This record gives sequence, C-alpha cells and structure tokens, in this order.
Amino acid sequence: STDLSFDEDNYLLTCKLKQFYRLPENEDYIFNQFTYTFYSDGQVRINQKVDFIGYFNYEWLPRVGMKFNLSKSFEDVSWYGRGPFETYPDRKSGAKIGLYQLNVDSFYVPYVKTEDHGNRTDVQKLKLINKNGKSFTITSDEKFNFSVSPYSNINRTVYPFQLIKDETLTLNIDYKITGVGDTPVPTLPKYRTYPVSYDYSIIITPED
Repeated sequence: STDLSFDEDNYLLTCKLKQFYRLPENEDYIFNQFTYTFYSDGQVRINQKVDFIGYFNYEWLPRVGMKFNLSKSFEDVSWYGRGPFETYPDRKSGAKIGLYQLNVDSFYVPYVKTEDHGNRTDVQKLKLINKNGKSFTITSDEKFNFSVSPYSNINRTVYPFQLIKDETLTLNIDYKITGVGDTPVPTLPKYRTYPVSYDYSIIITPED
C-alpha cells in the first residue's frame, strides 16, 4: 500500500510504501516499510524498516539494504570510508579509512567463480559523478556499506565469462552485510546479518 501526505508549512512531501514479500515454498514473510521524504531543495530521505514474520528458519541473511538502478553515465565513485580495495565486516582491518575515488569498472574483482564482490565498509559519505560532472551524495546517520556494478546477472552465473553488462548500473546501499568467512570456516557469528528488525535511513542530496 502507498500513502501520500504534504506538509505545506515545511514544504515536505512524504510517501509511505508497505511491501510484503513471501519467501518461496514456506509461510515466512519479509515486511518492508519505506518512507520517502522529499525536501524543497531536492534532498530525499529514505527510511527503511524491515521485519521478518514467521518461523524464518534461516541462520543468517546475505544483506539488509536498498538496491538502486542508475544511469551508466555515473562512471566515477568517491567515498569516505575504508578502501581503496574491497572490504567486508570480517575482511577490513588492512584497509584504512580515507577519501577514495575509483571508476565503476575498478570495483570488479575477477574471482575464479563469480560471487558478490566490490563491497566497501564503514562508509560515511558516498558520491557518484556522471561524465558531465553532475553528482549526488548519499549519507546516513550510521556507517554503511556500498557496492556498484555494471553487471546484473552475477547471481545467475558461475564463471566470469558469463557476466553481461546491463543497460544500467546496480548500486547496493547496505545497512548490514554478512562477512565472507574463510575457505574451510563459515562466517563467524558476530559478522553475520540475522533476521531481526532493522530501522535505518539514508539521505540523497543532488549536487551541481
């Protein structure tokens, strides 16, 4: 369901969206509540509340967050967080916090078998810049993860040669993401994303 409201005094437009997603072959549900607040200066605040309903017989989840499709013209990415190489909650101690900038193609990591890659952790500010110099930033009240990729079929492939570049970029903004573990050892419990309630917000700000 969707609800719209307008605050004339503060010139705010608010859109609330509720979404139920039933997992295949069981009675478990994921309940998403999104609140979009549009400000007069073009800024957008997105709040997401996530709840898991049912027995939910899953030890942990890959991630909790938002996914966006962007124009391929946003070729450059700048962020303040850990870098410059990929990091995950259990693989980040060697990456220093700082300001970094890379081309979108530089986020690809050529693993022998295709898998999730290119994540950056402990991010406080993310900026995407298109080829005309236009940009927007994403911030949050808490540190977050992000990854960006030109490939949309990563989860449906086994080997890198099967990857196909999409007409858009995929941007993941994750409040929580599960670590990668080690070859003989699963991800340690403290680095897992569990099916509990989550409540977080991001702010998108357009820039000239």
